[in-house]
Amino acid sequence: MNASVPFTRIFNVLLDSLLVLAIFLATFFPLVDAVGRVWGGFYIPGSATWVQQVTLWLAFLGGLIATREGQHLRLSTAEFFGEGKVRRAANIVAYSVAASVVAVLADASL
Repeated sequence: MNASVPFTRIFNVLLDSLLVLAIFLATFFPLVDAVGRVWGGFYIPGSATWVQQVTLWLAFLGGLIATREGQHLRLSTAEFFGEGKVRRAANIVAYSVAASVVAVLADASL
């Protein structure tokens, strides 16, 4: 049995769980603020900033999952090439640029 299969499965479950947690947090903070202000003036200080950060990570995690599933939006000239070496090379360049952009954005958000 391939040793990377359990790691891949664990990574996929972790990634899916992080996405669910991020969606929960993105809805939980505004809900607590909306209900809490009506029922006694309770709110979470700085929740708008937290929601902004969670929204950014939702985009990152969604992009990772879309790429994992091969369902991401492709705006690449590689789609115009037929099957073969040229298309594979164009896909490698497109994926490398996308990964670089995500890495720079992730670093900038820390």
